[in-house]
Amino acid sequence: MHTSHSLLKFRPGLFLLLLMTIFLSPSSAHSAGALSFSRLITQAVNEDKIYLLETIRQKATINSEKTVIEALLTKDGPKAAELFKKQLTLYPDPAMDAISKARLTDYKTALAAEPPLPKLSKPLPARTLAPPAHTAQAAGPAVR
Repeated sequence: MHTSHSLLKFRPGLFLLLLMTIFLSPSSAHSAGALSFSRLITQAVNEDKIYLLETIRQKATINSEKTVIEALLTKDGPKAAELFKKQLTLYPDPAMDAISKARLTDYKTALAAEPPLPKLSKPLPARTLAPPAHTAQAAGPAVR
């Protein structure tokens, strides 16, 4: 009768490969007991629910999710862009990558766009090329 212990005894390479797969897997942080909020974060972004992001912020433990939530809640555009870039480079996560890439694209588009002209409360007076009549009289009579 062969047991699983004897199977591993004869195939140490298989056992080593199994251990390496478990411990070196990029998703090991997710499977190590960390609860993922990626679906809720995506839902909050799609539905523009800030209060939901603030609630998730307190519970998130995965670095990619914490970084994206912080970026989404900041009011500082350049800081948010840096946080999205940080998530993409340091904490790659397919669910969060899509949000970060979309927000960075939106940010770059906004920077490239021309700012709108300010709205005036009343129209500007029309400009004329000749000086107003009262300026010529104020100078006095011409000296001969």
